Amino acid sequence: MMAKIIVIIFILGITELATLLWLGSYAGWLLALGEILVTLLLGLGIIRWVGVFSFTGTPRLPPIDGFLIVAPIDALVLLVAGVLLMLPGLVTDCLGFLLVFLPTRRLLLRMALWYLGRKLFPSVFSQSDEFESPNPEGDIEVSSDEIIDVEFYRIL
Repeated sequence: MMAKIIVIIFILGITELATLLWLGSYAGWLLALGEILVTLLLGLGIIRWVGVFSFTGTPRLPPIDGFLIVAPIDALVLLVAGVLLMLPGLVTDCLGFLLVFLPTRRLLLRMALWYLGRKLFPSVFSQSDEFESPNPEGDIEVSSDEIIDVEFYRIL
């Protein structure tokens, strides 16, 4: 496992170096250096923004499909995006920008939750391998005939 990680990091480093050399030779070294500095500052800003909103408890986004665990995972994904943007290179910058934008981040979070659910609860996901929520209509399935009537009052 550790050898695979080392090989992936080595290949990523070579790819980043090759893309930066290509950008430097194609558009100029000043533009390549500017790209590195701009994405470094952008990554630092994202990390600071995530840190401020995570510690203050200010909600940023509604949960995906009602999962409350998505908010901390979303903050972690934004933190990873900031780190990827801080690394010099075009490949990590593209991955970081994919994680920054809400539609692609939501799609990746849905895929990650589906994958983790499949690994953690194989009996639930063994019926179908399709990528969809287990209850797309949002209807509640009642397994018994007993119905409990509840009233509530919101106190502000």
